[in-house]
Amino acid sequence: MTLRQLPLMDALVSGFGRKAKAARRRAALFAAAAVIDAVGCGFAIFSVFAALRRLVGPEIAALGTGFVLLAFAALLVRLARGPSVEPKPVADVAPTVPVPPADPVTLAVFTMAFVLGRCLADRWRG
Repeated sequence: MTLRQLPLMDALVSGFGRKAKAARRRAALFAAAAVIDAVGCGFAIFSVFAALRRLVGPEIAALGTGFVLLAFAALLVRLARGPSVEPKPVADVAPTVPVPPADPVTLAVFTMAFVLGRCLADRWRG
């Protein structure tokens, strides 16, 4: 006895076949609607351009139509990205390696170099 001879398997195969045909039909209808929608948008944009061309000239009509389409595309991209998320502040993390206390000689040398640098900067500035 093969799998195709089982009544349950026959029912499953025929059920999946019907669902696949219905899904293919829906996908074809959606594709046709998308093509018709794109053509309709193209004609609407052309009609706006044609009307503006008579009012302000072809160059300015093309420029205005292009800017409006770019702004609309930018809006769609902004909406597609979703809401902007504020970055979470980084928590203050204590260093894992303890910092050794500062050497007094190093502090004295650093302070003297800093004071000397300030004095030279003031002398050169004035």
